[in-house]
Amino acid sequence: MSEVTRGACPVCDGPAMKVFVEIEHAAVLSNVLWHDRDSAQAAPTAGISLGFCGDCGMLYNVDFDPDLLQYTQNYENALDYSPRFRTYADQLARRLVRTYDLHNKDIVEIGCGQGGFLALLAILGDNRAVGYDPSYDLTRASAEARAVTTISSEYFSRAHAGRPTDLVCCRHVLEHMPNPYEFLCDVRSVLDGRDESVLYVEVPNGLHMLRKSAMI
Repeated sequence: MSEVTRGACPVCDGPAMKVFVEIEHAAVLSNVLWHDRDSAQAAPTAGISLGFCGDCGMLYNVDFDPDLLQYTQNYENALDYSPRFRTYADQLARRLVRTYDLHNKDIVEIGCGQGGFLALLAILGDNRAVGYDPSYDLTRASAEARAVTTISSEYFSRAHAGRPTDLVCCRHVLEHMPNPYEFLCDVRSVLDGRDESVLYVEVPNGLHMLRKSAMI
């Protein structure tokens, strides 16, 4: 591993991130649908300097610039067309509902996309489901999701605390946050005073990414 160190860890504030992978040009957003070839070839790029924190294990792009990101309705990260993914999502939703007795409960999903997984949680437990995602597009959401969920095309923030919440679900969102610690503090504020509430967080497998060299 390179001995180059760059900045403090954004999670534990460890003194230095060791940079071990550097990529000069990578797409700023790899899930944007461009309308034509020229637009795709002109897509903005930026460098990646992947760092590792020896104190907490955090992997992080130390060159990350949140000002370059624009999560709009052009962003498309859904995997719902994959039968394997649909099976996984269905099994996960059933496990959450069964394990935490999510029946007639209040559910919040942060980064819910077009609401497919949130709709599963709503239907399986007859739950009230609220989602937040700046890429939400009413025209791309299924009729089923529109019928059983309430989704806001806003970024989630501490300002959304206060509503009853039995489950906060956050799948493959945490790794997009420029400051994961502050984001988790905002999520925690939603659960304050509700000792029985559940937080479910899902992130990519960093070790798998390293083994497969799947950095971008």
